[in-house]
Amino acid sequence: MLLSSSPFPSSPWYTVDQAARRVSNGRLTYQYGGGYLHNGDGISITRFEDAHTGENYAYGFDGQYNYLMRMQTAEITAVCDLVRARTEACMRLFGAKSAYTDYCEMLEKAELDAVFILTAPGTHVPFTLKALAMGKHVLLQKPMATNMDDARTIAAAVRVAGVKCIIEPSSNSPLDPDVAQLRQLVRAGVLGDILWFSLGVTGPTTYGPALGMNPYGQAAFYAEDSGGFLFDLPYAPANIVSVLGGCQSVMAYASISVGEHHIVPEAEYDKFLAAATDPDAANYWDVVVDLPRTQRVRMEAVDNAYSLYEMDGGVVGACHVGRIYHPVLPGSGGGSLQIFGTEGNLIFGAGYSASIISTLPRPVGGACSRRRSVSTSIPAASTTLVTWSSRHP
Repeated sequence: MLLSSSPFPSSPWYTVDQAARRVSNGRLTYQYGGGYLHNGDGISITRFEDAHTGENYAYGFDGQYNYLMRMQTAEITAVCDLVRARTEACMRLFGAKSAYTDYCEMLEKAELDAVFILTAPGTHVPFTLKALAMGKHVLLQKPMATNMDDARTIAAAVRVAGVKCIIEPSSNSPLDPDVAQLRQLVRAGVLGDILWFSLGVTGPTTYGPALGMNPYGQAAFYAEDSGGFLFDLPYAPANIVSVLGGCQSVMAYASISVGEHHIVPEAEYDKFLAAATDPDAANYWDVVVDLPRTQRVRMEAVDNAYSLYEMDGGVVGACHVGRIYHPVLPGSGGGSLQIFGTEGNLIFGAGYSASIISTLPRPVGGACSRRRSVSTSIPAASTTLVTWSSRHP
């Protein structure tokens, strides 16, 4: 199907994440690690109290309830899921105080300050707007929404309610320290005039669970209102606009390339939770990738999307997001954003968060001078400042 060109702002994640900056202003520690209880229906409700002021804050991480349960300034006051056994498991494993099977009832009755919305994408907008209308802070997992109108509606509701909303994860966004630094360098001219860019997501160099479609989660990954693979992998378009800025228009071709799949039945998830006893070993993903995929499902959402971007200033580039089913050659896996300019290139990946190859030295006073060829890299999973070194004297 051919999607018509339309205005595309810098990023729907940008505005809402900006509003959440004050949430993590040093009063609370960002916890991130493995082991979590997460599924297509569950919602956790959390109360956060600032140890210094007594004020309640919303603060989020990617469903790591085992970390949350150990925080002195927070408690899980309620959980909600359509399957009661899953809420019971959350109470048993992570110390949730109460459980509900009705979301609205939970919002009305539970004592809470913040809502974590970890449900399938089709529920994100109504669940978020309901929580905001009741004055609750919100952590909303990606995708924020599956169209710009809904994203703007959420952003407007956040401002009206005067609460905090975090769209998570926020990697590859303007709040990511590495990305913010790279954007400043590009603006300072280390690449010269931008000629073009490309981003093509591929996959691993060996056979394994990262190939093909998700092993479970029909509502989250296969249903029509999930938005498809592009919305499960928003890091790609977010990366483009976070580094290069706003976009004037996008032309795209999107399709369903593989219509039938097999996934692990939902009943296996319930079996896993029933047997789980250690909150630090309750990550279903570690198990589900090796389980038999016996449930047949139809792909109702886009799994193959090719987009042509025209950025502010006229730079043109392409982005492709799709699944592969067999590995690629060593050294070529993953796919990443690559930006090419008259004075240098910016390459994401290849063992680093990003690398710059440029004929210009490190910018001084916001500008670059010529005559030296330099290269620099930001180590993966690091926020170390870029250091520049001359390749040629």
